[in-house]
Amino acid sequence: MKSTNVIKTMNVMIKSKSISVSLRGLILSISCMAANANATPMQWEIADGGNNHWYEFITLGTNEFDARDNALNSNYNGEDGYLVTILSQGEQDFIKTLNQNSRAWIGASDSITEGSWLWMDGPESGQELTYEFWAPREPNNHSRGEDYASMNWNTSGQWNDWGTPAYDISIGSIVEYNNSVDVPEPSTLAIFALGFMGLVSRKLTNNNIDV
Repeated sequence: MKSTNVIKTMNVMIKSKSISVSLRGLILSISCMAANANATPMQWEIADGGNNHWYEFITLGTNEFDARDNALNSNYNGEDGYLVTILSQGEQDFIKTLNQNSRAWIGASDSITEGSWLWMDGPESGQELTYEFWAPREPNNHSRGEDYASMNWNTSGQWNDWGTPAYDISIGSIVEYNNSVDVPEPSTLAIFALGFMGLVSRKLTNNNIDV
C-alpha cells in the first residue's frame, strides 16, 4: 500500500511539474509575440489635414536594407508598402505620434550621390527631398560614411544620416501605404443601404406589389 501511495504521489508531482513547465512556456511565447508585434497601421485622414495614407511603426530592429525589403514586401488593405516618404511638417508630426521617441528608418538615402538625398521608393521614388527635418549639424556623413536617413535622433523627432558604410545599426522603421481606393465608413454604408431599401420599397408599392 505504501509503495502504491508513493507512486501516486510521484505521478501527481510529475503532472504538476509538467503543467508548470507548460504554463511557463505559454507565458514566454505570449511575451515574445507581444514584443514582436507591430503597431496597427494608422491613417492620416484628410479631415485632419492628411493624405489618407496609412502608416505603420515596425518595432523589430533591423538594418536599413532589411527594413527596406520588409517594407516593400508588406501589404495593407491591398496596398503595397514602402519606407515612409515625409513631405511636410504635418506628416512628420503625425508619424512622430506613432513611434514617439524610438529611432526608425525612413525612406531617404544619398547612397547614389553623396549629399544628394532622394526618396528610394513609393510615389516619390527617385525624387529629391522637398521637405527636410535634419537635426543640427546633420547630415554629416560621419566617419566612413552614412547613407541612410533615420528619424528621432533627438526628442523633437529630427533626422540623422546613419547606417552603412560606417555603422551597422538595427532600429525600427516606418512603413507607408497609399490609399488608392477610399473605403466608405460603416455609417456611410448604412445610410446607403437604408436609401436603397427605401427606393426598392417605393418601386414595389408603385407596382402594387405587397411587401
